Order: sequence, then structure tokens, then C-alpha cells
Amino acid sequence: MKEITVFPSEELEAFARKKCEEIGELPLFQLKPPSSFPGTLTLLIIAPYRSDLPRFLQEIFGRELHSLFYTKHKEALLFYGSLSFETKTDLETFLSHFPVLEREMVLGIRSIYHAKRLLEGKSFTCEEKTLQVQERIPTLLRRYGKFFDFDLYDWMQKLLLQAKEAYKEERSPRTLLKIGALSYIFLGALSRAVEKAKNKRHLFFKLIRVSLETLFGSKETLGFFIALNFIKENEVFERKRFLKIIQRASPRMRLIKNSLFQHHEGSLYLLYVEMEKEGEEPISRKEIQFLKKVLQSHLQGCIESLVRPIFMPRNEEEVMKYVVTLGGQIHAETDLPQIVILFDEQSDKELFFTVVIVRPLLSEAKPLDKLFPREVEKTRVIGYVEKKIPKEAGVLRLHLSNTPFLREDSAVDLYKARQKVVKHLTDILGPLRDYNGGMIARQMEALEEFKQLIGKSHSFIAESFFHAIYPAETRLIVKKSDLKNLYQTFLDVFEGKSIYREKIDRHALCVCMKFSDPRRGNACYKAIHKMRIPSGQLVRLSFPIQGAFYLGYLFFSESSIERELFLEKLKEELYASRETKISSL
Repeated sequence: MKEITVFPSEELEAFARKKCEEIGELPLFQLKPPSSFPGTLTLLIIAPYRSDLPRFLQEIFGRELHSLFYTKHKEALLFYGSLSFETKTDLETFLSHFPVLEREMVLGIRSIYHAKRLLEGKSFTCEEKTLQVQERIPTLLRRYGKFFDFDLYDWMQKLLLQAKEAYKEERSPRTLLKIGALSYIFLGALSRAVEKAKNKRHLFFKLIRVSLETLFGSKETLGFFIALNFIKENEVFERKRFLKIIQRASPRMRLIKNSLFQHHEGSLYLLYVEMEKEGEEPISRKEIQFLKKVLQSHLQGCIESLVRPIFMPRNEEEVMKYVVTLGGQIHAETDLPQIVILFDEQSDKELFFTVVIVRPLLSEAKPLDKLFPREVEKTRVIGYVEKKIPKEAGVLRLHLSNTPFLREDSAVDLYKARQKVVKHLTDILGPLRDYNGGMIARQMEALEEFKQLIGKSHSFIAESFFHAIYPAETRLIVKKSDLKNLYQTFLDVFEGKSIYREKIDRHALCVCMKFSDPRRGNACYKAIHKMRIPSGQLVRLSFPIQGAFYLGYLFFSESSIERELFLEKLKEELYASRETKISSL
């Protein structure tokens, strides 16, 4: 677009200047339709001068407007352009829509704010959007200088280069700048927090509404900002687990393709992702508040430590020892098959078990290599029952997909995998005796009883709680009602109602505490251990989860003096620690 001192037509210029002198109230729009077709419509706009108006007027018409010229006359802007029309029908269509366009232009000419908002609704190329974002940064620096520095230019450039074309096409320059500015603020806040406390976990998150411009109109989505620091070298943020948490809390939420942006620099990590809700119903404020509450409780659990695989060849001596041991358990032809299940290894997708089987091989029974043609490694006869019935021993190698046994924290539940192996063997061999799984089976039964008692809520937390009780045998001995009291006390602390909770009944004291630093929890445990309380009187809960350490006790005593001494020692250690919280910006 050219700025000139003389318009293409002296007659047009004279007319424009005359109108500018005569008309006190601007803007003024003058159209001169073509007399024949194809032809050109000339457009003259006289408006109060503002430096951004030429570009605004050009963009409001789009790329159809050509032969663009403008100049300044006193305090007025004279803007000239032309549009080509092939037929009279095309011209009539344009003229029928011009009043709407005129109202938009009047709003933009009279208000910079309306001009920017109107341009945001127009279709720009990705290059034009990038340019507009860069042009808006100086205004951001002037208004909010305490939050931004000049490296915001570099940060925005990096974000826009990483974003795909399809992503930028559906978002206005204002939205792109907002996302970049907020991510810049998050990284800055995280960096300052880490400088003050390097070995402490810092986690910030924020939810914002984001508007997309699609082929079917405007659509509202939800943007998630997450900023955190890694404390250990092998830590990662598990994005799949994060998305599962969101979808579990709001099943109709779906990830928007190409919306994920992440930045990892040293120990600092930033993630931005957008999700949409299926259907026409908008995302309500109540849903957003619920998602914030869920993230407050579960985000820490998305930080995982990568475990290096262990190479350890199978101990054949141990396998042979079990063959001999199980052979000694078979004394009659009616004895059940004896099995031992040993966990070998895991890959990224499978679990591997070694199974030792010894059984009386009755005349009508099929040999193990026929029953397990793919799994059997070797079989042999190791003796006879009543000098006539062979004792058949076999070594099997079984492999299972680990997917059905992944817990909410992405850990593999070997208890359940082992149960699957037992079921597989039982289906083929019939009733059998699990030689090294008796205690495990009893614990699984006790866990099911415990889960039935507390209900189905927080199933994953309940399982982890149960297996965090020590000594292990107390999980079977202690009354389930006492375990339920301890669990409810723990749940109050876990849900953030307090960092300390206690409950006293006639025969037992329940108490649970939360520590942000596991070392303080261990110090508290050592202090209680020094009290030399008999094992029959004390049950301990030791539970690291979601970046915090939970310590709980069931103390069985009817003496109020003993209870007071116990509580006094616990509180002394508890309040010596400094507790931290996840921050929501």
C-alpha cells in the first residue's frame, strides 16, 4: 500500500478534500460503482487520522481490495482503493452486505480496541499472525514490564516456530500471544522458586479458556499450563498418565491434535496442552473448578522415575532346589500338583515368569509337554509314588502382556499378574497347591475384604495403603475395622484437610501425618522406634505417594498416659518439619 501526496485522479482528490472540509463528523464512505462489467468499483474513505488505520482498512476488506493509496489531509485520513467485479450480480451481493461492513469499519475507526478485536476475527496467513504477535509485544512490555523482559521476543519466536501451521490457523494472534506470555510467566516463577530451594519440588498449574476459529465457527476449549522442576536426573513427566487423570475426572474431555507444547531446560519443565469437550455443551465453571481440585491432588503422581532394566540370568540352582523340594511334597497319587512361581523379568510390554511344577503322572493324564507345548522348557521324572506312579517335574516359562496389570501410577501389579498365572495353570491342571504363594493368596483375600469394607472409592489409593502397612503379617491379624479407621484418618490427610489427624477409641489410637520431606518422616519413625513399643501394640503405615511422605500408626493401648506420651513424641517431630503445597496460579 502506497502513501502519496496526489491521488490517482485530480478530480477524486479535489472531491475528497472538499468533503473533508465540509463534513464535520467522520468517517465518510463514498462508493462509485462501475458502469459496465467486468468493471471496477472505487472506494473512498475519509476518517480521523490514526497511524494504524491504513492497515486496518486494508485488512478489513481482505485481499480483494487493490490499487491501494492513502494520504493525510490536515487531521484526516484519505483512503482510496478499488475492487473488481465480473458481473452485476457479484456487485449487488457486495452492496447488500456493505452496511454490515460499514458498521464494522466505523467501530474500528473510532476505537483502537474494536479495531484489534475485529481484525482477530479475520482470516490471516500464519506469517501475518506471527507478525501481529511480534507487533503486540512492545505494548505488553510497556504495560506489564515487571513480568516480562526483552527475551520475550525470543521465547515467542521459539513457541511460534514449534507450533504447527494447523495450530496457528485456528488461533487468533491475541490467543497465541496470551499462551506465549503465560508460559513465559510460568517459567520465570518456576526458575525463581528453584533458585530459592533447589532440592524441593515446585509445581504450578493453571487452566484457561481458549477460543478456536474452525470451519464451523468459534469453539471453546480448555488450556492446561503445568510447570515443575525435576529433582532427580531420571525423572520424567508422564503425559499419558496426566491425560488419563483428566479423562477420568471428565470423561468427555478429549485432547486437541497438535495442541501440545513442552519445554525442558535443565531441571525445569513446562507443558501446555489443550482439551475440548465432546458435544455442543460448553465447559462450565463448575467443571473447571472440579478439574483444578483433581489436579491439585494427582499432579504429583504424574512425575515418575525411570528404572533401568536389570540383567540377571535365571538361577538354575534355585530352580533345581524347588524341583527337589516339591518332589518331597508328593507322597500319594491323590496329592495335588505342587507349583512354585518365580518372577524373572519384564520388558516394555511383557512380564516373564518361571514356573516349577511337580505332580503325580497318572495313567490317564497328559504329560506337561503336551499340556503346555509352547511354554515348557524341560520335563523329567524325578521319582515314583508307591514305586509305580511317576513324579513328573517340569519347568515352564510364561509371558503375559503387562497392560492389564498397570496401576494408576503406571506401576505393574505383580500380585495380580501372579494370580493370572495361577488361574492359567489351574484351568489346565485342575486344583493345585501354590507352594510359595500361600501368604500372597491370603493377603489378596484380606485386601478384597478390606476394599469391600471401605467401598469402591479411591480403589488405587486403598490398595497402596493396604500394602504400605507394616509388619506385613498385621494386614491379616489386625481387625479390618481398625484398618478402616486408620485408612479414614489417612484419607483426611491425603485429601488436604490437614497435615495431621488423630482418632481415639476405647482400645486404639489412630494417627496420620504428612511430610513434604521424606527425611523428616524417617526421623519421626526413628523417634517412635526408640520408644521400644512391643510389636503387638503397634502397626505402622509408611506411604510415599505423589511427592509426599505419609506416616501413620495404630497404637493399641487403653492407658491414657501411654497415649499422651506417644502423641507428644509424634507432634514434636511433626512440627519440626516445614510443609509445602502445590501452587495454583
